[in-house]
Amino acid sequence: MKRLLVILSCIPLYACSLFAEVQEGVYDFKPVKLTGGKREHVERLKRDFLKLEDIKVGTGPIASRDGRKIGAIVEVRYTDGSIAYRGKVLSYDGFIGSVFIHNANFDLLPIEQLGLDLGLNGMAVGGKRKIIIDPSLVCTHLGVEANPKATCRFNENTYVRKEQLVVEATLTESCIPQVVVVPSIASGGRTNEVGCRRSDTPQRQPDDPIWRLY
Repeated sequence: MKRLLVILSCIPLYACSLFAEVQEGVYDFKPVKLTGGKREHVERLKRDFLKLEDIKVGTGPIASRDGRKIGAIVEVRYTDGSIAYRGKVLSYDGFIGSVFIHNANFDLLPIEQLGLDLGLNGMAVGGKRKIIIDPSLVCTHLGVEANPKATCRFNENTYVRKEQLVVEATLTESCIPQVVVVPSIASGGRTNEVGCRRSDTPQRQPDDPIWRLY
């Protein structure tokens, strides 16, 4: 009887594994490309409120806003030289909605840190860039954007002041996340990241301005 119960308990798991599907994206959040006026607006923010200097140009995939998992190692300082944050950051960029994925890395880069998000854009993996972020792109979410003394979350455990930030960033990852969707009666589907596909597009051309949005 006990053996029969064990066998029966395995049947649902086996059935689920048969219908598991690997997809690109995260949950039902699909990649979305900026078009028209929205794209022009975001590119204008990158051009007008960031100072960018490529210390080393990478040779790997480009960080872009077309549904990418983007990783970097950063050192973030205030203008007085004090360190605001040093370590890894991870962003899921260019998806509709708030992205949550099941993985072991909680160094997530929140969308409200728009300056760093745009500063990494256009870098190639292996590259190193100096990014100076104007206070206008620090603490940009509604309610604090007009407060010069505001603080806002930089990642899971770090807050930054609404001041100019000086960042040195090395891009370590830019790829298209792949997930496996396992059917679940309780949740309607459970998603786990299983890989990340390299993409060689878009390509950065030699005459592209550094503030171009990819």
